[in-house]
Amino acid sequence: MEICSITMTTVPPSNTSARTVFYIAASKDKLLATKLEKHLAGLKKQHIIAQWSGCKVTSSMRNLRTLEHALQQASVFLLLISPDFLASDICMTFVQQAIDLSVNGKKIVVPVLLRPALMQDVPFAHLESVPRDGRCVTSWRNRDEAFLDIAEALTELFEHSFPSLPQTQTSPLISSGHSIDMQSQVKRLHLLESMHERWIKNVLEGQWLRNALLINPTFHELPGGIANPWQSAMQETELRKRPLPDGTSIIDIYDQAQGALLILGAPGMGKTTLLLALMRDLIERAKQYEDHAIPVFFHLAYWKEKRLPLVDWFAQELQDRYSLQANVAWNLVNTQQVLPLLDGLDMLHTETLSACVNTINEYRQAYHALPLVICSRSTEYLEQQARLILHRAVTLQPLTEQQIDLYLASTGKFAAIHEALLKDEALHTLATTPLVLSILTQIDEQMIPYNLNEMTIETRRSIIFTIYVESVLTRGEKHKLYSLLSETRRWLAWLAHEMEIHGHILFFPEHVQPDWLPAKQWSRVYYLCNGLVGGVLSGLALALVGNIAGSHVSAIVAGLVGLLIGSIGFALAARRIRLAAMTRHLVLKRHIGSLLFSLVVWLLVLITNQSGSFVGTLTTLILMFSLLPLLIGQLLKEPSDTLLEEAMTMPPNYGLRQATSNGIRIGSLVSISFGLLVILFQLLGVLTGHFISYLLLALLLGLFSGLILGGLAVLQIKILYWLLWQSRSTPRNYIEFLDYAAKHVLLSKVGSGYIFRYSLMQDYFYTLM
Repeated sequence: MEICSITMTTVPPSNTSARTVFYIAASKDKLLATKLEKHLAGLKKQHIIAQWSGCKVTSSMRNLRTLEHALQQASVFLLLISPDFLASDICMTFVQQAIDLSVNGKKIVVPVLLRPALMQDVPFAHLESVPRDGRCVTSWRNRDEAFLDIAEALTELFEHSFPSLPQTQTSPLISSGHSIDMQSQVKRLHLLESMHERWIKNVLEGQWLRNALLINPTFHELPGGIANPWQSAMQETELRKRPLPDGTSIIDIYDQAQGALLILGAPGMGKTTLLLALMRDLIERAKQYEDHAIPVFFHLAYWKEKRLPLVDWFAQELQDRYSLQANVAWNLVNTQQVLPLLDGLDMLHTETLSACVNTINEYRQAYHALPLVICSRSTEYLEQQARLILHRAVTLQPLTEQQIDLYLASTGKFAAIHEALLKDEALHTLATTPLVLSILTQIDEQMIPYNLNEMTIETRRSIIFTIYVESVLTRGEKHKLYSLLSETRRWLAWLAHEMEIHGHILFFPEHVQPDWLPAKQWSRVYYLCNGLVGGVLSGLALALVGNIAGSHVSAIVAGLVGLLIGSIGFALAARRIRLAAMTRHLVLKRHIGSLLFSLVVWLLVLITNQSGSFVGTLTTLILMFSLLPLLIGQLLKEPSDTLLEEAMTMPPNYGLRQATSNGIRIGSLVSISFGLLVILFQLLGVLTGHFISYLLLALLLGLFSGLILGGLAVLQIKILYWLLWQSRSTPRNYIEFLDYAAKHVLLSKVGSGYIFRYSLMQDYFYTLM
């Protein structure tokens, strides 16, 4: 996401007519913009303009209120065009807003060509640009002459357009018309781009299913697939399937259904791919029309966890799956800016599926005018009694002979596969499914299966996938660590099994939990390792305090108590790995709490150490035993923010690396701060002894602070993956293996997560367990 900050230069307003000029530029054009500023200052002295201001959009910019105010107050907008300008979401959002305001003729937009850039289909293509000969400023031999040409063009512009425009107020408290919420527009554009990046670029365009199979899919309308209040009065023939005209596209069907559409089909027919193709078209519409809702992909497998009303679930999913802040997510839902595209209805069990249909219908009754598209396998949906309240239901039909031949001809494998299809009727039936046909074209010709007639369709698919997996894994240069096909199958089967039983559609390496371990003995080892770490750290900390405040006996007693409390506390904390999203607000909040806790401990130790009495020693130990559970409580505390969910563009394990960095930085800060405090007290004579013990205690306090602020989750995940490797559930370097599987088109990378290329492929690996 592009974050921005602002660099402003302003000139006080003149008493002359309010010819106000505002320019916007990309930060990389700073030098050229500075040159322009000098010429604008010259026009100000000549009273050609009353005031001017400028904005250089940078990578640290957040507050867009200055841009919004400029849109209200300025008379002329100068767009400093360059490749960086066109690549900036903020700049292009400003352009669209400025052009919209210029329609009534009261404001003028002037593109200033700074550097060469490709300007096809830009919103300002119809406007006259400067310099007036159409050459960019950087192409002029003397750039001062180019800026002089710009200044002369502006002079003529003011003389002809509005020579006596009334003075414009410059106070930010005064608005000249409707409120321009540019911040919301930029956020909307960012969300659209992130949806395109995640689902269109990473998933749709990464599928092996060729576009030839998506251009003209065959649809049948299924009136009986949706709830219809007139259904009882309709003839049976009216409820049957009826074919739609050839060439009907999914966006046409969506428009005819007024956005309320159900897409059905058999496994492997390309329903999700078609849903994403529709999403691609809707994203383009949303970019063109600001009042168009934002298409958002939701997977109903996540609905079964809490079974919330759909409005609440949408807001929660925007936070959990798309990392939006709660207020932003609720605002999008409440203002009806979300166009839900729902997949995975068939992944719910029959009872849950019917309950989900009823929940969707309640949403439809409350928001009947809002678009909603749902995708499901035909059998699972039609076998239960509940029906969705939508305008239209269509089913994807098997490929025709002509479609199969055209596709095979486009792959260059027509002869071999066509011969196999003629010889084996069962294989031919499977090939009418787009997924199976595309897989057949990816396997080696000599591995094409035959004699499938006596088998069930599930067995046939399993054979096809077995051959496909073997073909793609043995193709090209082999990886020395993953050369054994049986191991790769076992690791992917474990992943599919865990994703299935835990209800995960996308897998994020950071989100593994202790219940993913294969057997109870491995869970015991996991909790033992965590308890051992906590016991050692807590025991050492309290032993040092006991030694400082009393004798060696008190140190031993305190250490044993710390060992017990720390072991239990860390073992309890390990039940659920919490990798908190470290926002600035959350980090600051946690930092203050950690530092205050450490400071209280140090003050107690220092004060009681001065007495040197038995009472002082006893008081210190009691207070330390009371405070240690509070520290353990920080480790057990549920983060105030949501668990770190999939970031749109973050690499795998980004959250783990961030948590590691936070833990190290804060742990080092606490250790160094209190270490320096110990040295200072020693030099001032405040400490009466135990200098080394104090330094060690400072180090341990830093370790505890680092654990509170992310280090514990990192430690737990590292232990968990080590045990998964020891149990042969995963390879040693799991991220490398997942990338290897993605490279061999068994998985797809979606943001910082991974997904099986096809749901049928996940089903195949699941059955291997």
